[in-house]
Amino acid sequence: GSGATAAGGRRTRNALVVGQLALSLALLVGAGLLARSLFNLASRPVGYNTENVASFSLNPSLAGYDEAQKRSLFERVRAQIEAQPDVASVGLSDNTLLANSNSSSTIKLPGYTPTDEEDMNPLWLRVNPAFFTTIEAPLLAGRGFDERDGATAPKVVLVNEAFAKHYFKGESAVGRRFGSMRDQEYPYEIVGVVRDFRQTSVNETEGRRQVFFPYAQAEVLGSMTYYVRARTSATALNDMLRQVVTRIDPAVPPTDFATMAEQRDASISAERTMAYLATVFGALALLLAALGLYGVLSHGVTQRFREIGVRVAMGAQPADIVKLILGQAGRLLVGGLALGVPVAAGVAALVRSQLFGVPAYDGPSIALALLVLAGSAILAAYLPAARAARVDPSKTLRYE
Repeated sequence: GSGATAAGGRRTRNALVVGQLALSLALLVGAGLLARSLFNLASRPVGYNTENVASFSLNPSLAGYDEAQKRSLFERVRAQIEAQPDVASVGLSDNTLLANSNSSSTIKLPGYTPTDEEDMNPLWLRVNPAFFTTIEAPLLAGRGFDERDGATAPKVVLVNEAFAKHYFKGESAVGRRFGSMRDQEYPYEIVGVVRDFRQTSVNETEGRRQVFFPYAQAEVLGSMTYYVRARTSATALNDMLRQVVTRIDPAVPPTDFATMAEQRDASISAERTMAYLATVFGALALLLAALGLYGVLSHGVTQRFREIGVRVAMGAQPADIVKLILGQAGRLLVGGLALGVPVAAGVAALVRSQLFGVPAYDGPSIALALLVLAGSAILAAYLPAARAARVDPSKTLRYE
């Protein structure tokens, strides 16, 4: 009876270790995929220069300002910040870049018939003339906005490269017109084309079509985000910016102070958290699996002291004994892999929608997970195997 119980206990312990190895493989594959994805996002170009730009937001609607008062305040704040010695330029936009906020609206173009599935809703952003030079987003054709594009002037817009390519194929976009669905005619004339950049988030879809309006021509404005390019360092500007705004009107406090580099980092914070958590869980699972494997093999060596002693007495070399124990570890590892590969495939399919620039079944991530797991298994097996190799037959045979 006791032999059967011991065998049952051994099977249970082995099954647990195989399960732990399988789980660690799956978690390590997931962690590898998310870490590679995070690296791709963190190094993805956004299309403008986020260095040395401080940003903050103003919302005068909360203080009961009407449209004319809002505009006057936005301009006064802009002029006073621009006058500061450490400020190179000041850009404004009605949505904050890389903050996952955007506006879009359906458009129509003369003589253009959209297909059924076609998305006719480009992103709309209202900006001041210095916006593009402040963030250093290059103009590819035509002109930017300037003083002549005031509230009563003809309506003009800039579009991005993706917009120009999509609607006008190889032809020039400058001088072309379009309207929103509310308009009878096509009131907006395209005066320039800007190189594509990410407006909403770092992982914004490639080729998202965008339209830019002079904010002076907007009918209604809510809050406005300021981008202040510093001549030296952006972080040093915060106190000065707060003072300037509060001096103009204490009732409209500036909010959401951040450098654009911080804003960029914050926009991928969810991805960063997921990658960190997956790595921590993967490491914990790996540690538990390695400890479990170590425990099972150590227990096995103790159980087999006599058998090992006999083998040594019969002339077995330490290397043969090490092979014996590593063979047992190898069988458990193969069991763990056999169970772990389908589980890892499931995890990869689960995180696929979260990945950026990495396929779900990514060779390097899988190979790394296998290497780490095999390496840990070998380390866990090393101590029990070394202990078995040192068995002294004269002691073990007496030990019985």
